[in-house]
Amino acid sequence: MSDYVIIDGDMAVFMPSFALATIVPVPGPITGSGQPTATGKPLCIEGDESSVEVQGVVYMTPQYSIPGTGTLKIDALG
Repeated sequence: MSDYVIIDGDMAVFMPSFALATIVPVPGPITGSGQPTATGKPLCIEGDESSVEVQGVVYMTPQYSIPGTGTLKIDALG
């Protein structure tokens, strides 16, 4: 059993380093789809992590001198 309960609207917080890139992390909301509720909001169930998408995240790599922007998504949990 999990130590935490995640509900609709909770924020996913990203770490600032990804493989060869460094990002300026921006939290993104998760959408819950579970039948049970907590504080009137649906609980998050397995698979809801794919609802997290944060656009316009700034990233930098040692390869390029100009920072870029991209979209962060969670495909699956590790």
